[in-house]
Amino acid sequence: MLRVLSSEIDLYPGSQEERLPGFSAQFPHITSYALLPDDPAQGCIWHWHKSLELFRVEQGALLYHTPGGQRLFRAGSGGIINSNVLHRTQSLEPGTAMKIHQFEPAFIAGIPGGTIEQRYVAPLVGPAGRNCWPFPRRTLHRPPFWPCWKKALRWMRPPLDMNCGCRRFSPSSGC
Repeated sequence: MLRVLSSEIDLYPGSQEERLPGFSAQFPHITSYALLPDDPAQGCIWHWHKSLELFRVEQGALLYHTPGGQRLFRAGSGGIINSNVLHRTQSLEPGTAMKIHQFEPAFIAGIPGGTIEQRYVAPLVGPAGRNCWPFPRRTLHRPPFWPCWKKALRWMRPPLDMNCGCRRFSPSSGC
C-alpha cells in the first residue's frame, strides 16, 4: 500500500470533484494510507467523488466535515462517506493517519438488483442514505448491516497491502 499526502488531492478543473488516480471502470477500487497535516488549520480541502469512501483511523484523531455537520473519529474507529458527498478532513492530533478504500457501489453490490445490493448497498447509498456512517469501536446504534461493516474495519487492519493504484498523502506541502 502506498502512502499518500492529504495535500495531493487532485481536483478536476473548475470542480471540487476529486480525480482518483488508478481508478477505472475495469477495477473501480483504490486504497490509500493517508497521513494528515499535523496543523488542524491545514486540513484537507473540500472535495467529493462518485465512489464510496470506507476509512479506518489508524492513529490519532480527526474530524470529517460534511454539509450535514462534523463527526469525530479516533484511532480504531472508521466509517463510510457516501457517494457524491462534499467533505473534508481535519487532523486533531499530530501523526494522524488513516486507511482509505474508495470504490464504486457496484464493486461490492455484485449482480444489479441482487440480494447484496438490495440488503446492504442500497440502504447505504440510496436516496435515504446518510452523508457519513460512523463505525466506532463501540456503538449503541447499530444499523442492520453493522456485522458486515464491523468485519470491514477488522479487514482494514494491518497487514492489508494492496498495491493496486494506490495514492500517497502526506502533510509535507499542506492542503
